[in-house]
Amino acid sequence: NFYRRAYEEGLCKFGNDYALGLRWLRHLGFVQVSTNPVLAARAYDDEPGLWEKFKRYAQTILVREHPEWFKDPQAHADDLAMEATRFALMDNFLVFRLPFVLSGYRDGLVSYQLNPLIANDASKSIEAVKVFVERLERDLAVYDEYLWWGYRVPEKGRPNVVIKVAAAYPAALEIVERINAMGVGQNITLSYTVSQEVLLGVAAMRGMARAVKRGIIPTQTYDTNMGGRLEDHLREVVASQMLFKSLEGRDERTKRQT
Repeated sequence: NFYRRAYEEGLCKFGNDYALGLRWLRHLGFVQVSTNPVLAARAYDDEPGLWEKFKRYAQTILVREHPEWFKDPQAHADDLAMEATRFALMDNFLVFRLPFVLSGYRDGLVSYQLNPLIANDASKSIEAVKVFVERLERDLAVYDEYLWWGYRVPEKGRPNVVIKVAAAYPAALEIVERINAMGVGQNITLSYTVSQEVLLGVAAMRGMARAVKRGIIPTQTYDTNMGGRLEDHLREVVASQMLFKSLEGRDERTKRQT
């Protein structure tokens, strides 16, 4: 099909926005998937059995590893939400393991969005990345033992994840540099201008350079330009101004008639 041929010939790459397993699309040549909390939550609606699977996982694994979460769920709501999101995305991580490792960490990536409420806090965001990556690495290491049985791969368990980082906050510069230094790529989101892209691109390269010095192979990074969204918003603003102006003229005509 066209998608696979375009990818194999180096013309472009294709991705998709969804939170469940995309094995069929991977066979078509898709090598990336973007997710967010809304899509992860929708996965539980689209796959009726997913919620029951997560409940069993929570009752057998999480309650043993983190009993404090269940003694006071409200206080640990963010932790539970992160784990529920990770659980919903696991199919994608597994589906894209092959292209991730075989491409040298350039393809097969899953974009994961951190809690948007801490996007402006570098320290909290980086700590959340560490926690998420550590949990993911633990599960993928077990999966890779079976997937790569008899094969030599550089790093078993290396997470095929890039973190969505909101360019709207100054903290994004620090977050991008530090996570790339860890070998974790990023997907810049809420990016509207060239200046944002350049500054964050340079920060990412600084982080990659630090990773290489430490012997870590960098992960592919992304910058999602959202100029189209800004254009849509400006179009709505202009349309509303035109509407209000026309209504003002109508009010004047109504007054003259009465």
